[in-house]
Amino acid sequence: MNENLLPHYSKKFALGIGIITLIALIFKNSYVDLLLIDQTRLVWILKNIILIALIVLVFSKEKNVTKNIEKLKLQELKGALGFGIIILFFDSFQELVFWDGDYEMKSGYELMVAMLIFHLVFFYYRKSKLKNTSKR
Repeated sequence: MNENLLPHYSKKFALGIGIITLIALIFKNSYVDLLLIDQTRLVWILKNIILIALIVLVFSKEKNVTKNIEKLKLQELKGALGFGIIILFFDSFQELVFWDGDYEMKSGYELMVAMLIFHLVFFYYRKSKLKNTSKR
């Protein structure tokens, strides 16, 4: 399988940008007056930067790529897609059962963030398990 992924160094860049943006999102009230921008718009921009950082993290190459890691990455991407589908169906079912006259479905942003974080957590967990079993 021929994969066109981002270079490995883009992970460090995305991680740095993501952490800085997350800190900025937490302390947004401190500097919102300095930037002369509406707080709602600032939050929207920061959340999109975090989403882009997560996408870059997921679609970056690993430093040492082996066939097992490639298979694991693909397997975890499939798992993340399944997780997103389960969230979507569960949310739809929940809205139908507990309907109060107003539908409030998960946004695409929330769904993407959940899927990308799911992929990152489980990929690195299974990758560390794979390394531990190969050392034995």
